[in-house]
Amino acid sequence: MAFNFEKTEPKVSQGDYAIANLSREYRVEEINTEEFMSVEEGDKLSKNEVISLFEEISEGNNGKYYVGITGRVRDREKEHNAEFLAVVDCPSVDKANGLEELAKANDFYTGKATGNGHEEDTTKLYIYEIIPGITIE
Repeated sequence: MAFNFEKTEPKVSQGDYAIANLSREYRVEEINTEEFMSVEEGDKLSKNEVISLFEEISEGNNGKYYVGITGRVRDREKEHNAEFLAVVDCPSVDKANGLEELAKANDFYTGKATGNGHEEDTTKLYIYEIIPGITIE
């Protein structure tokens, strides 16, 4: 099932528009696969749209994909020996933790415990494919 990200703005008043977009607070920082052209870097998504994007990336094999949080994207990518397929910037550490919990509830692997990468500046949520013998969980 393809992720259907609608880029058109709702036809509402300025005040209603601000209220309607409160839930779209997660910004796509990186997309490192050409398969997902419906979402572009800089797009703002709701938490459910982030999970839908990750499910599209995993093609329904959520357990074969690792989702984590960090404040140091490139360092964590090296530590995992993986290429992150997407990185989403969350508005706060609490929201990043909550989104990681939601990913776990949707059967993505998040390590032995969610919050493994938790630091004071941990606002980046990432996903990569687990490749046995290559990637490090």
